[in-house]
Amino acid sequence: MSAHKRPGSAHVTRAVSAPERSWIGTVLYAALAAAALIAVTIVVRTPPASFAPSLRLATAVASEWLIVNLTAIPVTLTGTELRLANHVLRIDYLCTAVDLMVIYLLVVALVPVSWASKLKAVVWGVPFIVATNLARIVGLAVVSQWAPQYFRAVHNYTFEAFMVLAVAGTWAVWLWTCRDELRGPRGR
Repeated sequence: MSAHKRPGSAHVTRAVSAPERSWIGTVLYAALAAAALIAVTIVVRTPPASFAPSLRLATAVASEWLIVNLTAIPVTLTGTELRLANHVLRIDYLCTAVDLMVIYLLVVALVPVSWASKLKAVVWGVPFIVATNLARIVGLAVVSQWAPQYFRAVHNYTFEAFMVLAVAGTWAVWLWTCRDELRGPRGR
């Protein structure tokens, strides 16, 4: 074999703007993400005994204050129960939106951006999710007061979808703010 180039032949090189992942790396990354989601689901569905009651109580107290001050609906707080005129809202662990916050933090952690960008996602994303969840509970109080026949459907379907969309939207907005960092130096 000759090491000489034939006249007129061009050596073609391919420019790579960002590091390429092999299919093995992609599969391992997907497996890690799936394992993390499974672990999060197990942890979130079985909360630590010392953490859950205080989080439930904080959510109930904040919800009671908002219901009284924003809607003027009479409500009595008994532990983690909000007693309305014709309904009782029980704040359990899943009513705190901790499961959605953990999933949000997980998908933020899996994005290959700087820690400063991830911190920005935590600083404005988590409070937004908490505020959205409190708005959901206030909305449920209003529905239970003015249209109690729709309470179950609004609780189980409408506001569940609303919360998932709010978390996905929060993540998407944060991801959009990281677009230059995700493109890399040649994508700017």
